[in-house]
Amino acid sequence: MKVLDKKSGKTDNITYDPKLDNLPVPKIVLEKTERARKFLEKHPIPEQMLRK
Repeated sequence: MKVLDKKSGKTDNITYDPKLDNLPVPKIVLEKTERARKFLEKHPIPEQMLRK
């Protein structure tokens, strides 16, 4: 994966560490995700705002 540096226009390499995929998900992240899911069920995003 490469990122474009806004100042220079050059690309830099980013290293990806697959060992980080197996870290446990913090409890607060799970709680916030659940709250967001419930909010979106009650207040869905309007169709015109969704990309198609």
